[in-house]
Amino acid sequence: MSYINVDTAAFVKVRDSLTSFKNGIFGFSSRINRNTAEVVNSCEHKVKDQEKKLKELEAQQKKLESEVAQLEAGIKEQKAHMEIADREAQSLESRKNSLESRLSSLQAQRSALKDQNKSGEESQAPDTSAIDAQISATRSEISEVSSRITLKRRERDAAKAQMDKLATQKSKTEAELSRVKNEVSRNKNKLEQMKSLMNSIKQDVSNLRTQARSLESSSQDVASHSKSCVDRCIQYLDEYLKS
Repeated sequence: MSYINVDTAAFVKVRDSLTSFKNGIFGFSSRINRNTAEVVNSCEHKVKDQEKKLKELEAQQKKLESEVAQLEAGIKEQKAHMEIADREAQSLESRKNSLESRLSSLQAQRSALKDQNKSGEESQAPDTSAIDAQISATRSEISEVSSRITLKRRERDAAKAQMDKLATQKSKTEAELSRVKNEVSRNKNKLEQMKSLMNSIKQDVSNLRTQARSLESSSQDVASHSKSCVDRCIQYLDEYLKS
């Protein structure tokens, strides 16, 4: 009787394939549960990461809104300082004009007194000490008021410069706030989409698990019979390979 020469490597491959098939028949449902659990966990982590990102953006938006409010308050305060300083400067300028008018009047009175004395018969010099004292006091007051006007104008200009600086900073902050608001809106929509998709995935996974359990249960008898046949084939192959 002649024997067919069969490469044992081919039998090894067949045995390995049958072993893999045997292992695949049973535990189908549990593998589905394990694999789908990994998918669900991965999706949940991504949703949590998106929630964290959105929370950080919302905190940044709140911070920028607070900064804008503070800058607006600062601008309002500097504007009030500028307007007060400007009103005081105008009031002092009116005071200065009044004093200059008074000084002119006093100087005119002094000149008139001298002219009157020149036209008189007596050659005695007129007494202008009282008028001179008033003129001196008025000039001193004008000088003081002029200094105060200069000071108020400086205060006004400083307040305006600070107000302009704050306005520029506010404009930049508002631009950044606008950008962050858009990011918040975009990421909020993205999170809602991710949550909606997550719910769909969970529902699909639940359906898949139910179907896997049903399939495994309904085919249990067939699977057991198949396993028995496969086990015998593997046994025969092992015996052949050992011979």
